[in-house]
Amino acid sequence: MKLNGTWTVKGRNLFNPKTWLGWDNGYVLKAGQTIEMACVDNDRCYAQFEALKGNVGTGVLYQFGMTCPKSSHNSADGYDGLTGLQKYKEDGTPVVFTFNFGDVNIASWGSSDSLDSSSRPNFGDV
Repeated sequence: MKLNGTWTVKGRNLFNPKTWLGWDNGYVLKAGQTIEMACVDNDRCYAQFEALKGNVGTGVLYQFGMTCPKSSHNSADGYDGLTGLQKYKEDGTPVVFTFNFGDVNIASWGSSDSLDSSSRPNFGDV
């Protein structure tokens, strides 16, 4: 997997390498590897990884978004259904969102413990 894009609403939905602390565009995630990514603000943050075959991108994308606003509930979503979003806390900061790429989502933007994506924004939207 290769990190091939990050966005933040405050960055006007453009690639912003400073959105996520410690991870740059092009970072290669190895099979079975666990990493932690921290968004630098409480706004909506988005990222996507592309599956690789050898060193070549396959076009299979794992897209996810999350937010940890001070005035409403925490939310996250895996946009392809196989991003593997796990259950998370709707309230409190900091919040940890866990994504197991290749697994089915068990939580969504509209629900921290079930699949209800009716209220989720489009990937990269405000």
